[in-house]
Amino acid sequence: MDNFATSLASAQASAPKASAAMLTGTWNLVYTTEKEVLSLIGDPGVSVYQKLDSGAGTLGNSIVFTDGKRFDVKGTVSSGAPPEDATATYPPGLRSDFRFVGASLTVSPGLILPLPPFGAGWFVSVYLDDNLRVNRDSRGDLAIYLRA
Repeated sequence: MDNFATSLASAQASAPKASAAMLTGTWNLVYTTEKEVLSLIGDPGVSVYQKLDSGAGTLGNSIVFTDGKRFDVKGTVSSGAPPEDATATYPPGLRSDFRFVGASLTVSPGLILPLPPFGAGWFVSVYLDDNLRVNRDSRGDLAIYLRA
């Protein structure tokens, strides 16, 4: 899968230039190396997706389980920002910084448990078109999304 991502990143150079507006929408996660969700996407009944609104600067990550329970994280996102550390090395592509500001676990209808938010970092869309998004993040993880 890493070779696939590298090939797509190379192809991005000849594709239309990715913009922050292209991130806006709902994206279904189809592959990741992120250990927190890696085991979940193998269950065909579990849905993992991300909603992004680049204009409003918001993002939401959701994991919906087969029994109706769900885990949601809400955050802020800014895209196209220059690296905070000019000496840092980032993969080429559209860079987005994020910070989680809220989280919750829905146990049943009407029973939503608020959880403390956790996490901040960045991701770079090394490939982005109308239907496919390939990200590398601040921890080195790979994520592949299809537009819902």
